[in-house]
Amino acid sequence: MKRLNILEAVKDKYPEGINPDLIYLGLAQSKSKVVLEMILNDNPDYIIERDLKFFKDEYLTNLEPPIQAGLFNPSLNIDDNVSRFLLKLDPVDLLTHFEEIFSKKTTDSILKQTDFGV
Repeated sequence: MKRLNILEAVKDKYPEGINPDLIYLGLAQSKSKVVLEMILNDNPDYIIERDLKFFKDEYLTNLEPPIQAGLFNPSLNIDDNVSRFLLKLDPVDLLTHFEEIFSKKTTDSILKQTDFGV
């Protein structure tokens, strides 16, 4: 399995918005799946792993089933999947699926800007 630490890249994209307890954020990829891995300071021996298969590429969804419309594709180079993660997912996507990434303050701010906060 290939792994890339993307914590610094996510911190660059969301300065001062990242959960201070998040000590590792990485993309891991095997021949069959792409997952997001997280490690929190309160349990550094435990890796939280979330499969990214549920994210779809909006331009390909009309072509399913002959073409797989997943945004993250294990047949791509891991760097391409990291780029997709950083460029295609917005704060609401991240908060909805990976609540561990953002600080409480940032989470509250994102919720206030969406229908979720009403």
